Amino acid sequence: MIVLGINVFHADTSACIVINDKIEACCEEERFTRIKHFTGFPFNAINYCLKHAGVNLEEVDYITVNYNLKYNLFERTKFLLSNLQSSNLLNKIANLYSKRSLSNLFIDYFGINCEKKIKFIPHHEAHISSSYFTSGFDNAVGLSIDGTGDFSSMEISYCKNNEVSITSKNLYPHSLGIVYQAITQFLGFKKYGDEYKVMALAAYGEPKYKKEFENLIIFKPPYNFEINLEYFVHQKKLSFKEGLSEKPVFENLFSKNLDNLLGQSRKYNEEVTQNHKDIASSLQNRFEEIILKITHNLYLENMSENLCLSGGCIFNSVLNGKIIEQNNFKNIHIHANVGDAGGALGSALRFLSKEKKYKFPRFSNYFLGPSFSENEIENSISKNRNILDSFSIEKFKNFDEVINKTVNLLKNKKVVGWFQDRLEWGPRALGNRSILIDAAIKDGKEILNTKIKLREQFRPFAASVLQDYVTDLFETDSNNFPNMNFVFRAKSKTKEKYPAIVHVDGSSRIQSVNEQNNKKFFNLLKRFNEITNNPLLLNTSLNIDEPICLSPDDVFKSFSLTEIDALVIENYLFLKKN
Repeated sequence: MIVLGINVFHADTSACIVINDKIEACCEEERFTRIKHFTGFPFNAINYCLKHAGVNLEEVDYITVNYNLKYNLFERTKFLLSNLQSSNLLNKIANLYSKRSLSNLFIDYFGINCEKKIKFIPHHEAHISSSYFTSGFDNAVGLSIDGTGDFSSMEISYCKNNEVSITSKNLYPHSLGIVYQAITQFLGFKKYGDEYKVMALAAYGEPKYKKEFENLIIFKPPYNFEINLEYFVHQKKLSFKEGLSEKPVFENLFSKNLDNLLGQSRKYNEEVTQNHKDIASSLQNRFEEIILKITHNLYLENMSENLCLSGGCIFNSVLNGKIIEQNNFKNIHIHANVGDAGGALGSALRFLSKEKKYKFPRFSNYFLGPSFSENEIENSISKNRNILDSFSIEKFKNFDEVINKTVNLLKNKKVVGWFQDRLEWGPRALGNRSILIDAAIKDGKEILNTKIKLREQFRPFAASVLQDYVTDLFETDSNNFPNMNFVFRAKSKTKEKYPAIVHVDGSSRIQSVNEQNNKKFFNLLKRFNEITNNPLLLNTSLNIDEPICLSPDDVFKSFSLTEIDALVIENYLFLKKN
């Protein structure tokens, strides 16, 4: 059975293709359009998935999507009738029903009527499925938390024997994800997806607004929470997406009352003060406190020794590290792409689990996007010859030579762009589209932020570590973290020896690397360790304020004018001329 899964009518539109029990390809549309968090129809991603699998759209048996407008229908209708003015309500409903259907979009883009093939999977069920059906667990507790999806902001499930049974839910407008987004806006970070900046900023502050945030978010044991709607306006501006735009844009979600509670909101590009850092710290503290209480209470229920996490809030890697540290679950699994894009895969896996009762094996290959042949690279070099004048170009027949050359550059404190094989699925650079630098360089973080990434100085960088060295360098009992979704405390020797990957609070976000999950990257790290006695590298995504580079064209256009020292693309070395 061939299933095409898509995320559409949300941010980060995407597509995947699953044939029987094998995940063949997955990719976000933003990688093709070069627009971050792209919201339009994932035409290019669908085409890529079909091409990679060697099938056409007519051969696809089913198309799954990660939403279901009938889900929570009573609660949605009740909320609309209770909270929106009648004229506004009528407009909203009219726009909803006049919106072109998904099947019409397939007709417009592909000329094929797919209406009978489309299957709708509730949003959080798709989220939970993306983690459960890639975990390899027979049973697990599933927890999905995000802004909102199908009118739920959090859902808890019990997963067993390929079934996902929802046991509890928290409904819109009460949402931890929306609070985090609103405070992110309040702190002057207005772009969709800027929450990770606030997570990083929190390490520079103290939770001095602890009482205020306890008033903003009220925990309702054992699993629920409410937000104080006096300080927010999202519940008054409920809107349905009207057609397909290119990127998500949100007006401020907080009310003027928040200024009275926390002080004047920060304007875009205004100086970041200590007060802003303390607000970020207070938000992160309360956010963690509530989710840690929820996961602890789930453990006490003794439904399973396994926990599967998903939803946009689970991109908060600082939270994830504390869940590992402070919970007694034997196994915790987080899929590489827990946000809305990953819901495309979750919807496909959920449908297949119900329709065909497939038992999916543990899945650890997250390199599911496009790769580029030698001929395609040569064509890209020829096409971009005018912007590659500042580089010398060398091609190697033996990949060991590529590794040796790269290790020599890194040993000599050079910044290297590293592009290999298939693109990563998810927002983390896991060693196929990465920028690398020796983590022992004292000012490595400043070099990258200032000269290459062109971003705020307070933002930290992650470490890619040979798996056998993880517990020796970081405060964790496990060493298997392939998706870069966890932050742990660095040990004293790590802080001293590898300052470029240690944040101001003494923590590090890490990716464990072994020969099975990425052979080329493993061999690079292994050789670097043999030469320098350093089993890790600073690893950040191969991009500059845009989506991760998909193609050689993207790399050349993004980095030809930067101060990067070298680009390694498959067997080609592009070395910046002095």
